[in-house]
Amino acid sequence: MTVPKNLRGTKRKPQRVNDDVEQRLQSPKEALLCSTNSKYRASQAARDFNVPYDTLRNRLRGVQQRRQAHQNEVLLTAGEKKVVVEWIKFLGFAGVPVCKRTIRPKIKAILEAKGRRVTDRSVSKSWLRGFLHENKDSLKVARGSGLDPKRAQAFNFTTVNRYFDQLGGILTENEIPWENVYNMDEKGVQMGGGRKNSQVKFIFSRGDKKQYWQRSDDFQLVTIINCVCADGTAPIKPSFVFPGTRMYSEWMDVDEDIMYV
Repeated sequence: MTVPKNLRGTKRKPQRVNDDVEQRLQSPKEALLCSTNSKYRASQAARDFNVPYDTLRNRLRGVQQRRQAHQNEVLLTAGEKKVVVEWIKFLGFAGVPVCKRTIRPKIKAILEAKGRRVTDRSVSKSWLRGFLHENKDSLKVARGSGLDPKRAQAFNFTTVNRYFDQLGGILTENEIPWENVYNMDEKGVQMGGGRKNSQVKFIFSRGDKKQYWQRSDDFQLVTIINCVCADGTAPIKPSFVFPGTRMYSEWMDVDEDIMYV
């Protein structure tokens, strides 16, 4: 079936339509093109398949979806963006995440492989903002915590799975209940907070050219020790280890369950 005269015309601006509507438009388009009834119109097909009449008419006229119409103008296609997102997620899981500065050469390499002309401005800040916003459900920008490479290499599926298999075998063989399984960890905290910049933002006078806040550079450590059992029933008190010359007993008066040495 040829497109009716009232549906013919010059191409108009691409439309923004969500993917669900775009998929539902396929059925009425096929029904119109395959129909032998010359009186079967787009308006009737739109009602039959519950789709927007104007959008259906425009698709029959050749008006494409916006991102399809501009496919040749974008840096990366939808499929390429999906691969880049999965690659970024994998690097994050591996402990070697990329940042806005290091992702640019990777995108440029993809463009060069496609034969595109690449300049220093090809991958702009606005493009990166748009890419991150478009994939905000999958990606986020955050400050990473340091991880020793040896720990990163040891923390993998094979090693972790083998550890728990061995642990489960020991518990089963010796009939050890979960309430007798304990885990202890310690954390060292510098008294002065160290020299690492604080992430807290303060409020200053707009006329101040320099903004300061007083803080100590004391590097002495306080060790915090905590121990719990697997089912959480053991009432084990947390412990603090202070240097003897800096210990004040009144610090521990706030809670009877706190132990110190």
